[in-house]
Amino acid sequence: MYTSTSILFHQSNHGTSRQSAEEPAGAMAGVGSLMGGATSLERTYLSYHRTAMVFGMLSVVTAQLTVINHAPNPSPTFGFRTVGKPLSVVLACCALIISIVGVLRWWRLQNGLLRGVSISGGRELVVVGAIVGAVIAGTLGLVVAVDITKEY
Repeated sequence: MYTSTSILFHQSNHGTSRQSAEEPAGAMAGVGSLMGGATSLERTYLSYHRTAMVFGMLSVVTAQLTVINHAPNPSPTFGFRTVGKPLSVVLACCALIISIVGVLRWWRLQNGLLRGVSISGGRELVVVGAIVGAVIAGTLGLVVAVDITKEY
């Protein structure tokens, strides 16, 4: 069975003894598929690490903006100045958790690749999605609560 490229190859090289596209290249057959799996694992780990870095940067920005940008008479009990630093610590902890989850996912996928098993989905995606959703909902709730207390 020939594909269009191998048929063209055979038509243009009459009588040559070169291998067609379907024939394996001896001992190196199938190595490309393993290398593709290894690079996809690296991309997966780097995407988790990149997400963790975003949460880390968001933590720093939150800490800096809540200290720098405050009202002339900030509330000592509940306001952006008092909520900002704990929120920044929570974001830094989320960054650490996401990075650890990325390493665990890489480890699980690497072990699956070595056993010849294809793994997709999983608990890691649910954990990171829950963290991102909780951070978005919590930050929105805190901003609305602080804004309501400033208005009334």
